Amino acid sequence: MYYPGRERVEECARTFGDLADRYYHMPCRKESFSRQDIEEIFEELTRTACSGCAHFEECWKKQALRTYQRMYETLEQMEDGQTQELCERMRAVCVCPERVVEHMTWIFRNMRLRMYYSNRLLENREAVADQLWEMSRLLDDMLDEVQKTGEMKEPVNRKICRLFARRGVIVKKIFLMQKRCCEEIYISMYAKKGECVPARDLAGILSAVLRRRIVPARDTRNMIGVREDTLLFVEDTKYSILYGVSRVAKSGEEISGDSFSYMQSNQGEAVLSLSDGMGSGADASRESRRLIELLERFLEAGVGKDTALKLINSTEVYERKGYSTLDVCSVDLYTGCCELRKLGAAPTFLYRNGRVEKVQALRVPAGLFHHLELEVNQVKLADGDYIIMLTDGALEAFRGEGREEQLERLIKEQTAKNPRELAGKLMDGLLEACRNHASDDMTVYVAGIWRKSESVLYA
Repeated sequence: MYYPGRERVEECARTFGDLADRYYHMPCRKESFSRQDIEEIFEELTRTACSGCAHFEECWKKQALRTYQRMYETLEQMEDGQTQELCERMRAVCVCPERVVEHMTWIFRNMRLRMYYSNRLLENREAVADQLWEMSRLLDDMLDEVQKTGEMKEPVNRKICRLFARRGVIVKKIFLMQKRCCEEIYISMYAKKGECVPARDLAGILSAVLRRRIVPARDTRNMIGVREDTLLFVEDTKYSILYGVSRVAKSGEEISGDSFSYMQSNQGEAVLSLSDGMGSGADASRESRRLIELLERFLEAGVGKDTALKLINSTEVYERKGYSTLDVCSVDLYTGCCELRKLGAAPTFLYRNGRVEKVQALRVPAGLFHHLELEVNQVKLADGDYIIMLTDGALEAFRGEGREEQLERLIKEQTAKNPRELAGKLMDGLLEACRNHASDDMTVYVAGIWRKSESVLYA
């Protein structure tokens, strides 16, 4: 099927991709001086420190190789941080070693400063390249979704229209969009005069016709009125999640510096995130909340989780406000597959069938390094499994060695099934371990996964 404007979207996607590729292939950041940099240092040195010296001809023409070699050795020592006895080393080839070393140190520091700011610009350029590449990918995904959109085939279309009409709803158009895990059904419709029909009633009719459980999307309207509107229906997920959180602020503080979030998309993906702000109190709370909100906005816009975390890390590197952690757990509620990504966060624990499994990952917080290789841990969840996320303060509640092992024993002792109750019981155990004196903010975030009934309601 031909879609107007498809060529423009494709061209935009290619353009963004080409721009990102150009940025990626530009010069890399420098960790040390290049040969050209060293030549510039020597030129500047001879111009400022040596040009007026009576021995200039002797040093830089007759004994140029010896002078150059000793200068180069001195510069290498400066770059390695070994600045002691430089004057003594230069005295063998120079009649004014103190003056030369002074000028060389000044020039060296200026060049290091230039290299630092050049690298910062390169880091920002790489962040822009990531954004351009992600924009290209988003446009490709949008075009792919549009191309996978089609009208509901007959005679299913007629049957749905007839059954909806019996319920007092007039259908104008039905579209299907094929997603990664499920189909999305968009229906433009309105209720007959005097009618007000719940969207769940219509979802029951769709379930009966399509022979699988269909539900209204999470962000769609609950009721259909007399004004025409388009509602989204999706196939129900096989799993559901309940979660509970228990938090305690650092002793002496009124506000916890930890923040958490739960969001679920129409494509059946649940994302649990937890951030530990640097320090404690209101400032740490604002910083951790900012990271959580940034993550939510990226994910809602369709940005991939890896790219979102890298962009957040780049932002933190640029602003240098602090080093907060970010813990992200995403669960596919159609398959039960779980992915864990961490920026400096504490380990995550899986509690299943009376056993506790620890999932550890990269312990580098957001904003510490620009180049970040994310480690993604994948686990398969089953009915009755629990995911337990926590901040570092929770582990610090235990004394002595083996804090993670002590926490594992505490988890195994619990009998609570409700995630909120389980989070509360674990926090009680942590407070008992630290004698009600929290040395840092403590947060316990528990999510339980359950398989839904496979029965389908038919109209």
